Amino acid sequence: MHHMSLPLSSIAAPASTTPQPTPQAIPDASQSAYIALASALFSALSLDSHFSSWNTDIGTSAHMTFNCHWMHNMMLHCIPIHLADGAVVYSEGISTVQFSPVVHGQEMAKLEFTNVLYVPSLSSNLLSVLYLTMYHSFTILIERDTLYFIWNSKIIFQACLSPSNSTFLLGETIPGQQIVFLLSSSPLPLDLSLGIVASATTTWQG
Repeated sequence: MHHMSLPLSSIAAPASTTPQPTPQAIPDASQSAYIALASALFSALSLDSHFSSWNTDIGTSAHMTFNCHWMHNMMLHCIPIHLADGAVVYSEGISTVQFSPVVHGQEMAKLEFTNVLYVPSLSSNLLSVLYLTMYHSFTILIERDTLYFIWNSKIIFQACLSPSNSTFLLGETIPGQQIVFLLSSSPLPLDLSLGIVASATTTWQG
């Protein structure tokens, strides 16, 4: 079986010569959010990948997690979150979360997801794909069972298909307590507010 591998410096070729649309203005902390993932509220009887990984979800309007220990500098932020079945749950905070991505088996610069909602009643950690494409000019390339998240013509992180037919980011989330020890080499701000910040030499927000 032939599988095409993309280099880390892979450039996403434009589909046409039409000028790329300007990203929409990043909204302030939203007053409500939406989840189209039907299983987001299900209680799991045993720990599996979705308890430690980010589910890349196209139907979620904001990044969300139920892991309080991942949060750094969390502030109180209570908003309604509308689920696919019509139910409503509420966030309890908003913060940043740092993530160490792996691309093609290689550990990359650390990222920081910003404006992450803390929603303790969820059972999945949700990364909003549309938030990245709409407000941060990300391009998503799908090849077989892998999603490539491309920004500024480079692969920033990737996600792979799980046996449950969901896609999860490859890498590791850094608990908030560990971030304190990393601040001596704090990221340089590169204003791209995408909820992401890469470490010492590179920074994104997303």
